[in-house]
Amino acid sequence: MWTVLKVVVLRWLLGRTLGGMLGIILALLVPVAGLLKLLGLPVLVALALLAVPVLLLLAVIGLPIALVVGAVAVVLAVLAPVLVVGFALLKVALPIVLVVLAVRWLFGNDKWRRRHRPPEPPAPPAPPPAPSPPPPPPPPADTDASEEMGHS
Repeated sequence: MWTVLKVVVLRWLLGRTLGGMLGIILALLVPVAGLLKLLGLPVLVALALLAVPVLLLLAVIGLPIALVVGAVAVVLAVLAPVLVVGFALLKVALPIVLVVLAVRWLFGNDKWRRRHRPPEPPAPPAPPPAPSPPPPPPPPADTDASEEMGHS
């Protein structure tokens, strides 16, 4: 009976104190930490693959090691946020794109198919119009009529 009472009191004390709160927070955040570890290691590998050639190049040139390490740290400091933002955008954009493509595939969006269909061949040209009959020849000029009009 005393053991059960001790366990109940201990649980009550741990639940009401800072240690209990830390224990609950730790229990909730351990899976999140594991997820971050799975995602973070490939990012570190990518950063290392990008920064190691810079390190080797500067070391071969003969710069002091402090300058080499500083330059590599700057490269890492610039590339790390780029990779983090890129992965975050990829996590947001990739599901959206996949859902849109799946919906189009399932429901057969006809507008998209019409827009991306190859153009139809042009219609054959219209036949040329029928030739018109030639105009009638002018009447022969009378020399008498031109004299009457006052022409000489």
